[in-house]
Amino acid sequence: CKETGYDLIRKIYQKYHTFLSQGTVYPLLYELQKLGLMKMLKNKNARSKVYSLTERGRKEAKERIGDFLLAQKYLLQSLSKN
Repeated sequence: CKETGYDLIRKIYQKYHTFLSQGTVYPLLYELQKLGLMKMLKNKNARSKVYSLTERGRKEAKERIGDFLLAQKYLLQSLSKN
C-alpha cells in the first residue's frame, strides 16, 4: 500500500481519533526509510512523496504486531484472574 505522509496522518486520525502532526510523522517515515523498513517514491504527477513498506518492513511489522497481540493477551488474562 502506497500512502503519502498526509494520507497516513488522516487515516490515523479517522481510525484512532488521534492527531499526529507532520513534525511527528515525517521524521518517523525518514527514520524507517534509513532503517530499510520503508521506501519512498516521488509521485510522477504531483510533488508529493509516497511511502510503502519494504519486504523487510512488512516482516518486521508482522512480528511486532504479533508480539503486541501476545502481550495484550497475557495482560488481559492476568487481569481477569484477579
